[in-house]
Amino acid sequence: MVGICVLALALSCQTHAGRNAVPTPEEIVSCSVASTPRPGDGARKLPDVDCATLSAFLNGAKVVTKEEWLNNYSHVAFADSEGILKLRSGNAIRWLLRPGGLGRLTFPDGSELHLVKCCGK
Repeated sequence: MVGICVLALALSCQTHAGRNAVPTPEEIVSCSVASTPRPGDGARKLPDVDCATLSAFLNGAKVVTKEEWLNNYSHVAFADSEGILKLRSGNAIRWLLRPGGLGRLTFPDGSELHLVKCCGK
């Protein structure tokens, strides 16, 4: 029985290691923030988020399922901030932050991590 548990744990660790994860500050080479159009007038709004804010968010956020992210949390409409993280590995990750503590990372393979940093915790 113990052998089966150890084997299951080892397989679980290997599977997790292959998945995309929130990058650590050491993995990030650069960060860019995109300006976005304001609804209605076509003008560009200045980003509400900078790279330091993004880094603080990533350091304290937890990963949740897409279903939880979509259905269990609220955000302010038309106030998303977006940009690109470039990693030492050469990969570029698209990021999105929403007021209210929601974020999403989109990896080159199209997979996503849905993130929440809620309620001052």
